[in-house]
Amino acid sequence: MTARISGTTLESQARYAAGVRHVLRAWTSGEDLRGEDVVVQDGEIVGSAYKAAFEQGRGG
Repeated sequence: MTARISGTTLESQARYAAGVRHVLRAWTSGEDLRGEDVVVQDGEIVGSAYKAAFEQGRGG
């Protein structure tokens, strides 16, 4: 085993938090979400990065 240090920068954490705030505000006020904020829609994976990872995991 080797020691491993992982994590994200404070700048990245601030960006994640801002994204979460945006999604929650939009959702609670009934606004449409931006396309990049949607991962699953109508039971289908629509987020391109997630879709690619899912397909790769299934051998596709």
